[in-house]
Amino acid sequence: MRFFVTGAAGLAGSAIVERLRASGREVRALVRRPEDAEPLRALGAEPVVGDLSDPRELVPFVEGVTHVIHAAGIADERAPLEVHGWTHVAATENLIRASRRTGVRRFVFVSCADVTLVGRVRRGVNEDQDPGRPPLGRIGRTKYEAEEVVLGMGSDQFEPVVLRPGWLWGPRDRTFLPRVAALGAEGRLSLVGDGSTMVATTHAANLAEAAEKASLSSLAAFGTYYVTDPQMVLQRDFLGGLAEALGLPRPKPGAGLLGRRVLGSVGLGPPRDFEPVEAYRLGISTSFDGARARGDLDYRGELSVDEGLAGLTAWVRGLGGPDAIRKIARPTPGLESIERQRRIADRRRTVPM
Repeated sequence: MRFFVTGAAGLAGSAIVERLRASGREVRALVRRPEDAEPLRALGAEPVVGDLSDPRELVPFVEGVTHVIHAAGIADERAPLEVHGWTHVAATENLIRASRRTGVRRFVFVSCADVTLVGRVRRGVNEDQDPGRPPLGRIGRTKYEAEEVVLGMGSDQFEPVVLRPGWLWGPRDRTFLPRVAALGAEGRLSLVGDGSTMVATTHAANLAEAAEKASLSSLAAFGTYYVTDPQMVLQRDFLGGLAEALGLPRPKPGAGLLGRRVLGSVGLGPPRDFEPVEAYRLGISTSFDGARARGDLDYRGELSVDEGLAGLTAWVRGLGGPDAIRKIARPTPGLESIERQRRIADRRRTVPM
């Protein structure tokens, strides 16, 4: 049994590699930059450097692999829609084509709960409930399209599984946590409203638990699963916990969703803190029914929110505090990030696999 993990230098992928190696599993881990390989090698994984632009180039990476966990993606809503589309949809199809050619049996796709974020309360939502309208954000829209590709390319020999984590958080977050650090340092970090809404969160370690179990469970094939932290958490406690982990004051109440819309309508613009989709994630209560993941995957969410915050605090201190976290922020991907992928697609519109 050998695993191939994409996005292995990111928040989700690195946690998944750690989990698999702790279980004694063979892991080949894909990273884009050579400098990201050494930490994975230190874990006992086999790092490979490349990207998901060309299915033919991916074939050697997945040769001899039995299980693929596709955790690569963009967590930054500010990236252009075209970048999200090429990264989440086209690249996923490339990886599936290579995986099917080499005989991969189980393919776990890390999607996100934003695929059902449509601007209204989601309370106790399960996987059978369709919101009946497109997702609000770029991440949600393109991840939803990718889910359809993943499940649609399944067969008796190729078993896809889709995981929908909530708000992903934990050590090695180079997207949202650095922004919280920057906003807090500038005195611009506030709650959306009074902070009394519920936020569906997923610590990266809990996502890793779900990914490993989804890879192995005989019940998981062709399944879609919400996987969130075991405790429901209020927005004020989640953002407050992140701020305290960074050594910053807890955020105070701010403009709610209606207030943000009013400010925008009169030309003042909403507060310069969260992206609109992020404000909806925070400002509208969200919780999911995890019964299917518990039943089919034996998913438990082994790390509590309090334990996760304690670990995050230690990680921040180890790096040097909030200023150090700000410096590791990942730049928002632009169109240049997909140039190679587009050139390859233009040269070969269809790839016989």
